[in-house]
Amino acid sequence: MSENTPSFDPSRCVVAFNCNDGQVAQASLLIKTLRNEEMGRYNGRILAITTSLSDESKSWFASQGVEVFEKPLDFLDDWKGREFAANTLFFEHERGEMGKSWRRVKAHYSSVGGGSPMDGLIKDAMALSSEFDSEFLFEQFKNKRFSKLNVIPALESLRGEVDWVLFCDTDIVYQRPVDCLFDSIPEGAISGEFEVVGINPGMALYAKDARYNELFGGDAGSDINLGEELNIGVLAGRLRDMVDVWVEAKSLMLDERYLPLYRSNWHEQDFFRLLRVKRPQRFGRFPENHVYHACGYASSFVEQREPMRFGVSFADTIPVAMHFAGGVWRQFENIRGIYLAAVEELYVNAGVSTTRDKRVYASAFEMSDTGCLTSFVRNRCAGLEKAKFVELGACFGSTSIKIESAIGEMADTSFDIVDGCVYNNDWEGRLFRSGEYKLVHVPLFGMPQLEIIERYLGAEPRYRLYLQSKSEKYKPREAVDFALLNRMAHPLEVPKDVERVWGSLKSGGWLILRRFTACPNEARVAAARALDAVRSEIDELHVSMIGDFLAIRKV
Repeated sequence: MSENTPSFDPSRCVVAFNCNDGQVAQASLLIKTLRNEEMGRYNGRILAITTSLSDESKSWFASQGVEVFEKPLDFLDDWKGREFAANTLFFEHERGEMGKSWRRVKAHYSSVGGGSPMDGLIKDAMALSSEFDSEFLFEQFKNKRFSKLNVIPALESLRGEVDWVLFCDTDIVYQRPVDCLFDSIPEGAISGEFEVVGINPGMALYAKDARYNELFGGDAGSDINLGEELNIGVLAGRLRDMVDVWVEAKSLMLDERYLPLYRSNWHEQDFFRLLRVKRPQRFGRFPENHVYHACGYASSFVEQREPMRFGVSFADTIPVAMHFAGGVWRQFENIRGIYLAAVEELYVNAGVSTTRDKRVYASAFEMSDTGCLTSFVRNRCAGLEKAKFVELGACFGSTSIKIESAIGEMADTSFDIVDGCVYNNDWEGRLFRSGEYKLVHVPLFGMPQLEIIERYLGAEPRYRLYLQSKSEKYKPREAVDFALLNRMAHPLEVPKDVERVWGSLKSGGWLILRRFTACPNEARVAAARALDAVRSEIDELHVSMIGDFLAIRKV
């Protein structure tokens, strides 16, 4: 150790982690075990690094004595690899379950031959889906692939105040004092720990390395053939070394030569593996049995020895840090219960003011990904002083709430919520029992859907409810900017819904058919026929695979 390098001092240390609103529950256990005198025994600075965090979450972190560093990843806005990178997510969706539905729909519209004019328009619009979705896709790409790069400016802001850094994921439980993680870190390096399962033929990591070697190998020492994977979920080192290593990793990640690797699902940890090939002296290793990454098959060796203490079957020592990586925390009841808890309870218990009922209600169900849809609507609300929405066939009104949250202060909004329970009074129970959608958290579980909607939205002046028998008689009372049709599963209702709102849709307004690729083919045919009747009034079509919707703009 050089004379200019201070010995480890917990008062000159910071524990930093990346976090957004969806990870606050995980962070709560991380912080609790880190501070516990019988576990992490750490009393130094803690820093939450984020690209975006709600005011409630910031207030909660403040109540826990945790600092927040918030910065958007704006350095990527001018990156030349932006479009290519965004499309890698499009191709991931094409390979997934949604891609199967998408391919069926493409096959249908490619084979219609002498079908209606709408068939040809929809077919042409589908060919441009990835281009239309590129803005949303790149935002997702940035958060998915580059979020940890914010550690660079976050730590730069602490120069002179901090000498040592423990940088970790949120899905960590600290079980013993963390100061021993800083023992014997090589000068100029950071320390981490390998995953138990090596990189072997047949594994995704092996295929990733093979792809790199195919594209860029061949020169002496340029192949990746490490055999072991350094998991970057827990890293420790001197602040200057941590910053320097991440700067070097960032340079590799933004190198345009390596863009094809993103098509093979490369992310931060993969580029660290490449960096270990190029700069092996930058990496040390934690003392034996100090960190355990319970990812994949490695989770089968984890033993729960106390309610919140976990050991490893082949080691006598309880690790300092147990990393429940890649969602394996779902296998452990105590961890799962905390990670899935309603984060609003944390806010309330800490005395943080929050619009709790509405927030819990809006996040009650994971019906489908509405991120791309809300991004689409938000961009088209820009500049509007007032926007009128109609949601027909509403599923708990959740889409409207998510849209309102997305557009924020951009427009004075109002919503008509038209009930979707016209075919079965037990609609929501039937839907979730089918297993098609994942049940996350249901406020007032067991209460009929109509009663839930009335309780959570009935008192809101921006919402006007049309429930039960009123649904069939619904007619907008004012011009509509956006009409969302959720009832795409019922071919008989689609033409009726189009007819209900099209005449009231403003010039330049949008009619949006949700779950367009996921609905039965008969419903799509019925939609095309209904739109044929107003073909002369259609200005533009937008088809999104990522958000699974068809948007039609009125002339």
